[in-house]
Amino acid sequence: MKIYKVTTEGDAEGKTTKSLGYAQGDRQDIIDFFSPQKYYEIHLEEITIQNITPALAYRSKELNEEKIQIENRLKEINVMLTGK
Repeated sequence: MKIYKVTTEGDAEGKTTKSLGYAQGDRQDIIDFFSPQKYYEIHLEEITIQNITPALAYRSKELNEEKIQIENRLKEINVMLTGK
């Protein structure tokens, strides 16, 4: 099932947004459920939840550190090639 961020207008001019919460289920069921709380319309924004495991977090840290090392090495090479 998809997960949605549920919002509505926060005022008559539509200049602000009011968060109604998050919901999982059928789009129309969610709209019907939150309908009494709407100003004009109910807006649904599909969101993605990513399950972060310790292994995934560790690997991401490793990759970011490697990226920084590569960027630094590229800067060094650029200085050697251009003299700047």
